[in-house]
Amino acid sequence: MYPPPFPPYGYPRPPEPLNPLVSIGGAFAALGGLIIGIGWIAPTDLYWVILGIGWMMFGPGVGLALLGLGKRPR
Repeated sequence: MYPPPFPPYGYPRPPEPLNPLVSIGGAFAALGGLIIGIGWIAPTDLYWVILGIGWMMFGPGVGLALLGLGKRPR
């Protein structure tokens, strides 16, 4: 017995939407990376504050994205 074809007319199903944590985490990581890059070239004595803010956004952003990828249905 052959398996039934994919609906409609043999085309594969569209991919399932991503978990919102992936999008939110990716946005935080991108903004944090941008702030880190700006912090290195900022002409100020408190560049380490800008770098710290960037890392505090980048790290959790990557973590949220990984959590969202881990909760994907199979």
